[in-house]
Amino acid sequence: MLQKMYLVPAEEYHPSAKKGPRRTKQHTNIEWIKLHTKHREAELRRNARTMQIADYMKQILLVVTISQPPTADIVA
Repeated sequence: MLQKMYLVPAEEYHPSAKKGPRRTKQHTNIEWIKLHTKHREAELRRNARTMQIADYMKQILLVVTISQPPTADIVA
């Protein structure tokens, strides 16, 4: 800003004359909220998938343990 004032004579320098409307940067909170929502949805999907796998494993292990008679190693 000061360089312009010294490089341009005072009668030619007009600080109120701008090239166009000033664009404002998107607020960082909006970006953070979008990112947080995206990560939260991904976390919920991972947790749901983990629960599905856990339920499936419980069913499999329950069937295997019921169908096999106890061995001598387990009883002793």
